[in-house]
Amino acid sequence: MRGKLLGALLLGLLVGVVALGKVEALIPEVGYEVKPGAPGYLLLVIPNTYGVSLNKFGISLAVEGTVTGALALQGTGPAVIEGGPMYWVVTLPGAGLAPKGILLVSVKVPAGTDLKAAVGKIVGYKVS
Repeated sequence: MRGKLLGALLLGLLVGVVALGKVEALIPEVGYEVKPGAPGYLLLVIPNTYGVSLNKFGISLAVEGTVTGALALQGTGPAVIEGGPMYWVVTLPGAGLAPKGILLVSVKVPAGTDLKAAVGKIVGYKVS
């Protein structure tokens, strides 16, 4: 019973975190931060798997999804992660059209943080 309750609470938090309107994106693997107005890729991502871990510092959420479409941007705004449990729209830096592939996104929510202020970090992009 206790495990089911904890699972339900984590699922509720998962949906709440994924449903955030706009989350700033940081891509450390390529060595720079996404800045407002930078050109980039707009990706439509259908999540395949979710992973939630709870520790003394807070809750971490990892999402792996299939990129189903992409559109070239010309610096129309800041990089954001938007959407809900069924899809994410992620803006990445770069020029041209992004290929279909797998996008790995992690959202880390430190303990005591307002969910609206949670930070989204793109941790990897693998082209299929």
